[in-house]
Amino acid sequence: FSVERFTDVTAKHWAYKEIIALNDRNVITGNYDGSFKPDANITREQAAVMLVRQLGLRTDNRPNPNFKDVSESRPLYPYIAAAAEAGLITGRGDRQFAPNETLTRAEMASILTRAYKLSGKATVSFTDVPASHWAHSSVQTLVANGLTSGYEDGSFRPNRAITRAEFSTFLYRVKQ
Repeated sequence: FSVERFTDVTAKHWAYKEIIALNDRNVITGNYDGSFKPDANITREQAAVMLVRQLGLRTDNRPNPNFKDVSESRPLYPYIAAAAEAGLITGRGDRQFAPNETLTRAEMASILTRAYKLSGKATVSFTDVPASHWAHSSVQTLVANGLTSGYEDGSFRPNRAITRAEFSTFLYRVKQ
């Protein structure tokens, strides 16, 4: 017998173990309505919150990263400021953080490589991540660390949005 913590994440969900483990560590919380929305795309702001919590970074009195689109009055501003100060998540150009924009798989690879100081290079090549791609090195590092193998068709889909369940799974794996 188990009590479901989130109304939309049952024991049958493919990422149940990872989501519950992160919830146990207070890395993730649900929404006000008791849901987690695992299949919703994760925003850059939500990713910053999860990373800062998992890494145990301080959120009080962080220096202002001076993003044009993130005011100090924003409820999750302290997490964005902490993530920016630690160099985990950079802006998207012209001093924009784009907090409500979805995080891409390429951005996720880059962020996790920086956040956890991962190293190593794989020899796997993805059909859609050529050596000239800006995140090529980070994607290869994730593969070398056993965090991803891409899709069955040989692709990584770097520009695809990553869901809350997928990001949770990557955060869980990187701490194992």
